[in-house]
Amino acid sequence: MQINIDGRAIRRAATATAAIVGVGAATFFGGQTTRMSDDARASERGTAVHIAVDKTQHEADAELSAAKLDAKAHEKAAVKKAVKKAVRHERTRGERRADQARGEGYASGNSAGYGAGHSAGYDEGNTDGEASGYEDGLDDGAEPCSNDADVALPYCPGHSDY
Repeated sequence: MQINIDGRAIRRAATATAAIVGVGAATFFGGQTTRMSDDARASERGTAVHIAVDKTQHEADAELSAAKLDAKAHEKAAVKKAVKKAVRHERTRGERRADQARGEGYASGNSAGYGAGHSAGYDEGNTDGEASGYEDGLDDGAEPCSNDADVALPYCPGHSDY
């Protein structure tokens, strides 16, 4: 058997083989260079976890802050309501005690004043009225007189009309 080797055909075959091997090698080695190293992949994963944890923590802090504000507002409203109730209770209690004290004072003063002052006032008024009436009666029964120069009556030595 005789093989005729054409130089051109060999060159074509070699070129095609080289091209196929080159493309395969480029694909294999080129793919290796685009793949991340294990350290880079671990760093990327750690960064993603860190970002997720920070976001979750921030959301939890915001919810806690809102809950604290709501609790504080509720407590403030409850304290305000309790203070209002206590003030209303004390005002009512004070008014009731003042009315009671006023009533007791009036009753005490009325009974003491009536008991002590009524008889003394009656006696004093009766005595003064009797004396005044007696003097007025004497004056009215006496001879009329006047301190006025225009009146044609005798002069009243102990009395003053002015």
